[in-house]
Amino acid sequence: MIKLEKNSKVPVTLTSERVTGELDRLERTVVGGGDITYRDFKSELYGAEDVRTTLKTDQHGKCAYCESRLDVSSPTHVEHFRPKTYSQQGKERIIHRPGYYWLAYDWNNLLAACTVCNQQYKKNYFPLTDDLQRADWHRKDLSSENPLLINPYTEDPDTHLIFRREIAVGLTPKGRTSVEYYGLNRKALLKERQEKYEFYKTLQAVLQTLEASQKQDTETYRKTSDLLEKMTSHEACYSGMLCYQGNELF
Repeated sequence: MIKLEKNSKVPVTLTSERVTGELDRLERTVVGGGDITYRDFKSELYGAEDVRTTLKTDQHGKCAYCESRLDVSSPTHVEHFRPKTYSQQGKERIIHRPGYYWLAYDWNNLLAACTVCNQQYKKNYFPLTDDLQRADWHRKDLSSENPLLINPYTEDPDTHLIFRREIAVGLTPKGRTSVEYYGLNRKALLKERQEKYEFYKTLQAVLQTLEASQKQDTETYRKTSDLLEKMTSHEACYSGMLCYQGNELF
């Protein structure tokens, strides 16, 4: 996971009159004592093409949580950091209804995520340090909440996570909870990161051998050095893991 910067220009779809109307309808439903279900939300709005495209650009084409390449094995999901329909403090814990319905079309609550992170792990979980502070309608203040999940758009994951080889390690309660609820150490992901890590270390060894032989002016050295740099760029998958190499945390 890496720190992300969100485009300050809100996608046009999210500022449309239709979105305003949908939010008004949701608020009236809740104020009137009605129930809200997933059918009350319009995926063609929060998941519109301009929303999806902008998020993927902001995230360098990667899942906001696990850094896997989006749209490779499954479609990109527009994920709600704070769940829209209902939320749960944790597994087998009470379900809080309604969810954060007023944030369903809020640009700052949306991320692009892979199917596995979104549907198999994050789901509707939204643990807080104090569940009693959970906001349950649009007039409540979110500032009293202290989420136990990392939002890479609003905070630096490096504060909460490090990597030991391919394994994600939480440094803080928020980091440890994020590893669990984003599935950052799931088997398939560990395999992908292990292969990336081992290739990176092999390239480093090649570079060190060339340096020891004073062959820094060779084409092989330049290409190897360039490849190592690309592997730690924001555009590369799992660069959040490889960037720790410079801090000698491997």
